[in-house]
Amino acid sequence: QGIQRGVFEDVSQAAGVILDESSRLTEVVDGILTLTRMDQMRYQVVPVEMGIREYIEDQIERLEGLAYQKKIKLEFLPGDEHKIISDVMLLGRAFSNVTSNCIRYAKETVQISVEAAEDRLKITIRDDGPGISEADLPHLFDRFYKVDTFKQGTGLGLSICKTIVEHLQGEIFVESKIGKGSRFTVTLPFERKAEV
Repeated sequence: QGIQRGVFEDVSQAAGVILDESSRLTEVVDGILTLTRMDQMRYQVVPVEMGIREYIEDQIERLEGLAYQKKIKLEFLPGDEHKIISDVMLLGRAFSNVTSNCIRYAKETVQISVEAAEDRLKITIRDDGPGISEADLPHLFDRFYKVDTFKQGTGLGLSICKTIVEHLQGEIFVESKIGKGSRFTVTLPFERKAEV
């Protein structure tokens, strides 16, 4: 309306606001659609064998822009190479949601590590941000829940991540203390078993 009525002297600034809000709205709609499909068991998992080291490196590369913008260093500790059979798109979405969340709240560094834990693959993502209170931790993966301290995002990202990880027959945990950052741990089977 401001552009329409000639209120804005700098139209490019208004266009930037429109673009940001459009991106946010697209993210919300896409997130709701993803959750709905998985809730109704309408998402068809496409299992593919992948080398996890190269896969995570590719995912990190996609997040470099956000990290650069926030002046955050991304550290990857790949450990030994492992093969995993999982859904490329879903796993990427879950990894991106958690890691971008850590980037937004980190002070200087986000560290990603991968290792085998018995018969499962363990991916750990740590940040050195402000941490999350004990009161907020139990609700962190609830849909539309936002931590009062941060008041950013839609409250869907981590909920989507949990739903995806469970859909891939894995688990996700978070440990955090105020002033000491947060650590997210995702464990996945090396091969997703077929649904019965």
